This record gives sequence, structure tokens and C-alpha cells, in this order.
Amino acid sequence: MGGILVAWIGALPTLMLAGIFYAVAMVFTAFIREPQGHEQENMPDMTRSLIAQRGEAASPEEEKTAPLPTGSEREYMKTLTEGWKLIWRIRKVRTMIFMDMVDMLGGSVWVGAFILAFVVQVLQQSEEWWGFINTAYFAGAIGGGLLVVGMVRWLQGREFRAMLLGIAIYAALTLVFAVMTNPYISLLLVVAMGPAAELAAVNRRTLLQLSVTREQLPKLLSAQDATLNFTFCISLLIMGWIAEQFGIVNLYLLAGLMSVCALVVGILSRSAFQQEATMKHSEKSLNS
Repeated sequence: MGGILVAWIGALPTLMLAGIFYAVAMVFTAFIREPQGHEQENMPDMTRSLIAQRGEAASPEEEKTAPLPTGSEREYMKTLTEGWKLIWRIRKVRTMIFMDMVDMLGGSVWVGAFILAFVVQVLQQSEEWWGFINTAYFAGAIGGGLLVVGMVRWLQGREFRAMLLGIAIYAALTLVFAVMTNPYISLLLVVAMGPAAELAAVNRRTLLQLSVTREQLPKLLSAQDATLNFTFCISLLIMGWIAEQFGIVNLYLLAGLMSVCALVVGILSRSAFQQEATMKHSEKSLNS
């Protein structure tokens, strides 16, 4: 749609229209209110002890007594680094961030320049196929999002296995895409990547959210985004050099192998997630 708008009304009006949409989004965002519940205070004593046994999140007492930023340099630095400390301290969080980084190193191959080079050099098609592949991927991602919504009941308690399944399918499709020369089959492969990527990403995000308290979550996600953005920048430099030196096909093969590496990291670290599943089962039995 963006390409159609640029061709229809020009680049500057399209940019202005995008600014208007951002303003509308800001207005709607202003109506969001953070809930002021006190779940930790109302939590049963036994459930509190189960959470404390995990050794991964702060206890309610620690959260109440945690010092708030006072404006001093020391307190500011403590607040600034708390998200990074959470990543380092919690094993499964550390594992998922590392998986994200490994996956992101290969994920940069889907930026426009690399796709365009693949379309022209491998698929032997004109530049319009770059748009077709982009559209196919996002169509698959939308379909994948709807699929995850439909599977939400089945996914409860199976987030880790679903994440690994999504990564495995995505890696396999990327490797096949790298050696495919038929443009129509390539489009189908890209469409299929969308649901696999969504299955992995949504469940990985869910596992992150369940690993810390509500108060810690913004700090954790901020540290995660900073880490992934830095990784993406480095990946662009590395992948650009690899494409120049070894060719675009080898670039996509490497991207698929990076996803395989992320899968292996997850499998080797499954004990941390199995312990979490055991704790959740204990809590569920207690509440029932």
C-alpha cells in the first residue's frame, strides 16, 4: 500500500499522511491506563513461596523495599542497568535473549537490499518481485498471528516447545528458499515463513513476560530492544560483506544456519524451561 500511495500522490504527501497516522495512534495510546491492582499483596502465601523458590524474580518484600530513583547518579545508574542485570541473572531469560541475538544476526537478510539482490540474481525476475516477496511475507505473518490466536488454548503450557517448533520450521524454509530458483515456489515458501516466525516470536515474548514481575518487565524489554537493535546493526554490516564476498545464495544459507544455531541453543537449555513448567504445574495444582 505504501508503494501504491507513493506512486499515486507522491513521496512528500505520503510522508505527511504517515505523520498523521502516528498522531492518531498517539491519541489512542493516550487513553491507555495502567491497571493499579495489587496482585502481589493479594497473592496467597503458598503461591508467594513458590515464586520465591524460583530464585529468578524479586520477592514481594524486595519489590516493596526496592529503592526508587532519587535523581542521584548512583540511583540513576542502578535503574539504568537493572534490565541488563535481570538478563544476566535469570537463566531462561538469558537463553532467550541469546537466541534472539543469534536469530537476529541472520534476520537482517530480509531487508530490501538483500531481497532485491536475490530476486535479480537468483530468481532472475524484475524488481517488482521484490514487492511480491515482501507482501507474501507480511501476509504470512498476519495469517500466523491469527493462527496463534486460534491456538492459544493449546499453546498454554507448551510455549517453549511451540517456540522451538516455530524456529525449526522457519530455519528449514529459509534453507530451502536459499537454493530455490522458481519464483512462484519462493513466494509460497515466504508465505509459510510468516506463521513459523510468529509462532516462535509470540511464544518467546510470552516466556519473557512470564519470567519476571510486572514492575521488572519494562526494564527487561528495554534492555532486550537495545541489545537486538545493536545486534541488527552489526548484522547488516556483516551480512553486507558476506553477500559481496560469497554471494547472495550463501548469505541466505547462512541465515538459515543461524536459525538452526538458535534452535540448538534452545534445546541445550531446555532444563531451565522444564523447571519453570514444573513450578507452574505446582501452582495450578495448589490453586485448584
